[in-house]
Amino acid sequence: MSQCCSEVIPVINRDELIMRMMGNVPMAFRLLDQFLAGTQADCDLIESTIRTGDRRAVASLAHRLRGAAQTLAAPRVATLAGEIEQAALSESISNLLAMVGLLRSMIDEVRREVASEIVIDDHLNKDRLTAWAVAPVVPGYRG
Repeated sequence: MSQCCSEVIPVINRDELIMRMMGNVPMAFRLLDQFLAGTQADCDLIESTIRTGDRRAVASLAHRLRGAAQTLAAPRVATLAGEIEQAALSESISNLLAMVGLLRSMIDEVRREVASEIVIDDHLNKDRLTAWAVAPVVPGYRG
């Protein structure tokens, strides 16, 4: 099984992401939302490109997705996208399609992780940023 599937590797490395955003939690969420909004289309494009046989384009698309995932501290997605990038030139179409299926699942994990951070405080009218804002301050805090 792929290294990216390990339970030891976080879905999103919150501390790293917030550090990269220089502590700007709203910006982190905006970028995660933008990333997630485009990943369905990215996976569809990678899949259709696999089916057309343009292996170099598959590698390029996977490389772009890997970079975005690395920037947003989503190491499982980044690792698998990197594996697709490498495999694009040598693996069978069926293996590549299976990897894209796994990639979709990994992206869904990111989507669930982000959605699980939603914290609504009716009294103060705070939203999901509450959980992330305190995460780096409280050791071991997982929302």
